[in-house]
Amino acid sequence: MFTPSVRSSIDSKRKGVTEDAYNYLKKYIDPKLIIDIGAGMGTAELYERFPKCDIYTIEPIEELCNILKASGYKKRIKKMFNGACLDFKGQVDLNIHPDVLASSTVLEKGTNKLTNGFKRNVDVDKLDNLFFDDIKSFDGEIILKIDVQGPNLDVIRGSNNILRSGKIAAILIELYIHDLFDTKESCNPYQVFKLLDSYGFRIFDLHSLYFAPSDNALVQFDAIFLKKESSAFLDRIAETDSQRIISNRECIERYENLGLNKFEE
Repeated sequence: MFTPSVRSSIDSKRKGVTEDAYNYLKKYIDPKLIIDIGAGMGTAELYERFPKCDIYTIEPIEELCNILKASGYKKRIKKMFNGACLDFKGQVDLNIHPDVLASSTVLEKGTNKLTNGFKRNVDVDKLDNLFFDDIKSFDGEIILKIDVQGPNLDVIRGSNNILRSGKIAAILIELYIHDLFDTKESCNPYQVFKLLDSYGFRIFDLHSLYFAPSDNALVQFDAIFLKKESSAFLDRIAETDSQRIISNRECIERYENLGLNKFEE
């Protein structure tokens, strides 16, 4: 059983939103390129926080690619693949969701037409096939963003050479608590954590938690991974000395309110 907390939280000025997470990330990386898998109409928050980055986009929905081509980011988009990104080269049926176009997926759940929309055949390829030759000679750090509604493990495995190239500084990925899609293996975040750990990445930050309107359960969140050797993981402390003094003062008051005296050696 968990005991009630007797320590208050010093205001860290972190609110758990996307903008906040990207601003914090900027302290530890200096990227020159964003690879955006599942770009949709463009990941504006990310592009704006790193305005000097060139952009490579991967988006299977042609209508969204056309929006990207006409967007304010068109001069920064140096390469664009109109297709899906998985662990093989070929074609795949994409489930288009007319009500939420940017949430279309290669994976369906059940037979509900509203949930699954209609099918469209699209090209699919590995990230390694698409961009590895460019990445090998690229000079600078790279952000890899993955937002694919389910098949995260397939995308990561299709990025094997790029992930081992030493060029990826940060991985931004949307993860699911529950298996919302029919996948050949679980979408459980643990599987993603374990696979990325084998490539030398560890969890750095979480943001943008989404709770299901149906029952308020946590459904998904966005995670940021950095290289294990990143300075972000060095000399980490929870509180400064001055913050600890304030926190302990409040802690002692709470102990006294609970009828506890100061501890003695």
